[in-house]
Order: sequence, then structure tokens, then C-alpha cells
Amino acid sequence: MSRFDRRLKGASKKGNGARPGTAVCSLPASSTPNTGILAGNLLTRQQRARHDVSNTRKINGLAILQMHEQKITGLENKLGEFMQLYSSNASYFKTQIKEREDKYAKLTHQHEKQYQSMSSEIMNLKQKIDKMKKQESKNLSDKQ
Repeated sequence: MSRFDRRLKGASKKGNGARPGTAVCSLPASSTPNTGILAGNLLTRQQRARHDVSNTRKINGLAILQMHEQKITGLENKLGEFMQLYSSNASYFKTQIKEREDKYAKLTHQHEKQYQSMSSEIMNLKQKIDKMKKQESKNLSDKQ
């Protein structure tokens, strides 16, 4: 009896036989292949998807951690550069302030010297004026 005959024979009975177009024998569940039909060592789609998801999570997590580490080291480097720049600027401004304070002190000291010399000159001039006034008044009184 041929395969077709066996199928048709089962179809004629009321639900006892296999339908036409179905397999005559069924494989046990444990014998399902782990690989694709055309390639012997390729994983099935589901296994590939599970494998890819698990690998990408690990790789992505590691890549993210490495990227964050690179960003942190970059920020630390920038912070170090800013600290050096700040310290150099602070020292520069301190020297500028010191120079200007010294210059101000010299100017005020010179100003004080000039003020003292001018005030002494003014006193001398006042004394001379007073002397001249006395002589003039004396001369006027002598003439009269």
C-alpha cells in the first residue's frame, strides 16, 4: 500500500485516521533540531535572538561603563587644567596687586615728601612776606 493510499484510508474513517496532507509519523519533542535546515551549524532564529540580546547587553553595559570612565577621566583632566590655570592666574593677580600696592606706597611717600617740602616753602614765603610788611610799615612810619 502506498503512502497516498494509507492517508486516504485514514480519511475515510470518522476521525480515526490522519487527514490528507499531514505527516504519517510524528517526531518526538526531544528530537527537534537545534540548527537551521540549510546550514548545519547555524543557530535557529530564536536561539540567535536570545544569544544576541544577552551578548549585546553585556557588551553594551561594558561599553557604557568604559565610555563613562573615559568621560570621567576627561572631566578630571579638564578640572586639573582649570585648577592649574586658576592657581597661575591667582599668583599672577597677586603679583600684580603687590606691584600696584608698592607703586601706590611709593607715590604716596613721594606725595608726602612733596607736601612737606611745599609746606616748608610756603612757611618760608609767609615769613618773608611778614618781614617785607614789617619793613614796609617801618619805612612808611620813617617817612612820615
